[in-house]
Amino acid sequence: MPFEIFFNELSLTPPAPDMAAGRQNIANFITALRHARKTLGTTLPLRVPREFLNNLRLAPNYMLGQWFNDNAIDRDLRTYFRDAVTRWHLIPKDVHRAQTEANCEVFCQGTVAYELAAAHLNSGIAMSFASAPAWDHATVELDVRTLNSDCEIVTKKMNQPHFSNNEHFDQNLNWVRQQLAISIDSAIDIWEKRAEKFPILDFCENVHNQLQNFNGSASHLLQIVKRLAELDAWRGEHASTHWDEAREQAPCKISPESTATLGRFGAERTFACPHGQSRTFSWHARFTPGAGRIYFHWELKGKLLIGHVGEHLPTVSDPN
Repeated sequence: MPFEIFFNELSLTPPAPDMAAGRQNIANFITALRHARKTLGTTLPLRVPREFLNNLRLAPNYMLGQWFNDNAIDRDLRTYFRDAVTRWHLIPKDVHRAQTEANCEVFCQGTVAYELAAAHLNSGIAMSFASAPAWDHATVELDVRTLNSDCEIVTKKMNQPHFSNNEHFDQNLNWVRQQLAISIDSAIDIWEKRAEKFPILDFCENVHNQLQNFNGSASHLLQIVKRLAELDAWRGEHASTHWDEAREQAPCKISPESTATLGRFGAERTFACPHGQSRTFSWHARFTPGAGRIYFHWELKGKLLIGHVGEHLPTVSDPN
């Protein structure tokens, strides 16, 4: 699950008004892509929609294939582009399924935005052709529609990191480096790299077993990593803060179990802790897609103890 760039398909429509503008769009695109890779000192995977490679219209009567063979274009640009194509990845066909799993629809300026949704769900950065004023920003505003626990549609506005030129990328550089720092290749990597990636978290052995048997999607895993990183940063920022104050500044929604649920299903929330004792966990954070839960305990010695990372546990209102 590496950090990736996701190309914004909405910046392809409409195509440039003429051949010169089409040439300029792709030249700007290559310049920004090269800048990103040079700045980071690494090659980031680039996800593109299928039409990018197959039927990309740069301008009326000017297709991408024509650009490849256009002797008016600098040979270095065409060579770089050809080499880059061999390293590109198509945006997965299951991106729509991932949105379904997350009970999520993403819109940009009133239009369904599948590739921007992929960037949002996978914590990647979006990239556009500089084809319109809307894409001349370091973020683009998304309307993210989800279903809450009461099956009601909730719309939240989100700022998706984005670039179409060098300046935009530089404005997002700290965020990109943060994402690279917590990138995880597999579920078991969370356990094996926990001291490096999440130094303020301790984990119960139960979590090790859950991560070994993880069979969720890549977007599911990513949300787990994001939530753990948020909890790690939160505990680190409140090393000497009393719990009653710290919980008011939690980075996500957290809540305790009801007395009735603990009375009936406390055993399902009791886990062996690193120092030999067992503890019943009540406080938890949520993550999507699905009804994911991370149960934690606020340790007095500056740590956050994680007892469970997985599907939601039975409650009196939802015993199944």
